[in-house]
Amino acid sequence: MESLQEKYGTETDTSNTQAFWAFDEHGGRPDAARLKQRNCSSRVHGNLEVNAPQAATFPAPSVLVYSPEADNGCEGLVKLNADLSGPGGMDLTYVYNISVILCDVRLQRQTQEDYQAYLAHADTAKSKEELEKAKQRKLPKF
Repeated sequence: MESLQEKYGTETDTSNTQAFWAFDEHGGRPDAARLKQRNCSSRVHGNLEVNAPQAATFPAPSVLVYSPEADNGCEGLVKLNADLSGPGGMDLTYVYNISVILCDVRLQRQTQEDYQAYLAHADTAKSKEELEKAKQRKLPKF
């Protein structure tokens, strides 16, 4: 924890088992009280794998297929969470595992919005194509 504090500064928020640092897109530190009030330490859209897509479909449910939620005031953050685990549950006299998770919430939301726009554009393009095909068909004679 000392090395994390040395590298990232004082935590924005802490609990018994988690330390949380928040930064804006320029590396600045937003108002900690506002972020605590909005519970930004635990707000996230989901996990996005940083891998090249294997196909046009996703192998597992993805947050990309859902429309973004309303901006909750935590959307422009880069977050760093350090989750602490010990043998005594909440008693962290001894910690045997620290999981550090870096999350660019702004990038997640932007990716989600861009994917939704792509789907909307693809649907519009497909509808136009079907309309053009229908116009080319000969009408039946009655």
